Amino acid sequence: MQPREKMAAAGADALSDRELLTLLLGTGSASMPVEALADELLDAFGGFRGLLAADRKRLMRVPGVGPAKTGKLLAVRE
Repeated sequence: MQPREKMAAAGADALSDRELLTLLLGTGSASMPVEALADELLDAFGGFRGLLAADRKRLMRVPGVGPAKTGKLLAVRE
């Protein structure tokens, strides 16, 4: 079951951090599918909490994360 369908059926609490992040990001990059990008971000920042605590400059250093994805992540933090 895809994350969007899983959330519709069971709610956001039923999603893993990876699934929740793939929904938030929406797309990956030309060289990386969204699932791999979500894994990369969660690993690089030690999980969702660390990811949301990261600043703009640090997020923008991750390949595949540009201004749009950085903006989404910073907005979630607020």
